Amino acid sequence: RRMSEFGPPRFNDHVDGEGSEQSLRPLRPSPANLLSVRWLAPLVMVLVVLAPYHRLLVGAAIPIPDDIFISDLADGDLPVRVETGRLIRAGEPPLWTSGIWTGFPLQAGSTEPVSLMLFTLLPPALALGWLIALCLLAAALGTYALARQFGASHPGSALAGFAVAGSGLMVGPMPHHCPETIRARIPLAQ
Repeated sequence: RRMSEFGPPRFNDHVDGEGSEQSLRPLRPSPANLLSVRWLAPLVMVLVVLAPYHRLLVGAAIPIPDDIFISDLADGDLPVRVETGRLIRAGEPPLWTSGIWTGFPLQAGSTEPVSLMLFTLLPPALALGWLIALCLLAAALGTYALARQFGASHPGSALAGFAVAGSGLMVGPMPHHCPETIRARIPLAQ
C-alpha cells in the first residue's frame, strides 16, 4: 500500500459513473471515527487514573496517613495553601500570615499559579482533590505524550501513562503531597 493509503480517506474512493463529480465529494466524519483509538486510549486512561480518587474530586476526603503526626500535607502543606487562598480572597498579598505565633512567612510552594487559583476559588478539600487530580493527570498525559514521541502505540502509551500515575512513586507519597507535584512534571520536561 502507498503511504497515503494508511490514513483515513479524504474523499470517496468509489466512482459513480465515468466523469461523475460525486466521486470527489468529502466524506462526513462519523461518530465512530471521532472516538478512534487516537482519542479513546487517552480518554480511557484518564478515567481509569481518576476513578480511585472520586471522593477527592468531590471534596469528600483528603489523603491523611494512618499516623496523622507525620503528615506533611496535614501539618504544613494544606494549612499554608488554605491560608494563602484566604489571604488572596481578603485582598492581601500571600506572603505573610499573622495567624501563627507573632507572624509567619508563607511557603513559596503554595504560590504556584494552579494552587493559587484552586485554593482561592474552591473550598479547601475540593481544591486539594483537584490539585492532586491535576498532578496525576499531568503525570499520566505527560507519560502518554512521551511514549508516543518514542513511537509507542496509542494503547501502549495509555498503559504507560496509567502505570506512572498509579505507581508507588506517585501514589505512595500522596499524604505528603509535595513530592508528587514535582514528580508529575517529569515527563513534561522531556
